[in-house]
Amino acid sequence: MITPQQLGLPARFTHFRPQQLNALTRALKTRCRFVGHAAPTGAGKSLIAMAQAAVLGLRAIYLTHTLPLQTQLMADYCESGWVDIRGQVNYPCRLVEEDYSYRRFGPGCDLGPCHFHVNCGYRQLGCGYFDAYNLAKASNAVTNYAYWLSINAYGEGLGHAPLLVCDEAHNIVDALTAHRAITISP
Repeated sequence: MITPQQLGLPARFTHFRPQQLNALTRALKTRCRFVGHAAPTGAGKSLIAMAQAAVLGLRAIYLTHTLPLQTQLMADYCESGWVDIRGQVNYPCRLVEEDYSYRRFGPGCDLGPCHFHVNCGYRQLGCGYFDAYNLAKASNAVTNYAYWLSINAYGEGLGHAPLLVCDEAHNIVDALTAHRAITISP
């Protein structure tokens, strides 16, 4: 019987539980375009998805609804080569940190000077956000629905990934609604 470690998954996963192996086998054998796994918290759905990507040798994007779950997944799977990508607000702007005159733009990359036609030498290499983005475009990536929807609608996306894992899929409608909503403050 194959083990998670033989698939290049983290050493802490020493074996598959019978229900995980059954779900993985069904997912690998199906001819269906979509596969759903309905299992309780702690059943190991993420291990099934990560194993599926490893067995198939496909580039994958793993979507979550919350940043804490995204953080947990990265803690569990970063040693397997999965990379984390989040919205620009989650990365401090190096140019702002180094040069006080740019502080008017804001501390995060989302309001960094490069978005306002200021030449930034870090954008090609050395910017926390753009370095993470470029790595995510070339790797298996873990991200969240809000970022994925936004980068695909307003940016270049994360590139072709034959396997898209939608964790907490019951939240997709809320994520889509929030993405397309317009909020007008008083």
